[in-house]
Amino acid sequence: MAYLSMGEAHRRITEFLNRFSDAVSFQDVAYLKTLFAFSPNSPFLLSLADAPNLFQDVNRLIKHAFIEEFRNWESAWALEALCVIVYEIRVLAERADRELASSGKSPEKLKGAGSFLMKVFGSLALVGIPGKRP
Repeated sequence: MAYLSMGEAHRRITEFLNRFSDAVSFQDVAYLKTLFAFSPNSPFLLSLADAPNLFQDVNRLIKHAFIEEFRNWESAWALEALCVIVYEIRVLAERADRELASSGKSPEKLKGAGSFLMKVFGSLALVGIPGKRP
């Protein structure tokens, strides 16, 4: 795997966040869904794939890029995009577990992904409760 320079990684992540911001500004759920899909039809994220390798805390990036914004919206217009994220996290965790198992290592990524998703949904559940923000 080719490694990206810090500058290139920053450029790719900045471009992704700008596209994310545009989708949110226009409440374009179809475009937002494509930003978070890892399918072969989504070459943007495939080109972005190496960028997070340079960052220590990808969870913080996800939290600031989507979860924080999601909690501030007055309607759940982006729920379809959140479903795409959940699905993609599960698929990636399953692939990682298969690869770990085939190399004789303990497959624990799906369990970790489930724990992460429970935290995400827990933080979203508190949105409608006055005075409760995780």
